[in-house]
Amino acid sequence: GEAELLTLAGDPAHQRQGIARRLMGDWRDGLKGTAETAFLEVATDNIAAHALYRDLGFAEVARRPGYYARANAADVDAVIMRLALTKG
Repeated sequence: GEAELLTLAGDPAHQRQGIARRLMGDWRDGLKGTAETAFLEVATDNIAAHALYRDLGFAEVARRPGYYARANAADVDAVIMRLALTKG
């Protein structure tokens, strides 16, 4: 009853064009009838992705402190987000 999105990446030259939103919609639509809950995680410093996921209805449910290592900066938390889906 659960689904997890592992990776979604976009070419910086094509960001802010609604591509990620459409991909997320396609992913969510593909889960119909198979999952009741969807999960993903995002780095706290990925402001645009975090905002997109909140806008799509995902809510923060947990954090992994210092999960993402940054080369010349402090490690960044991973925010685990969940979306309730209607099964069927």
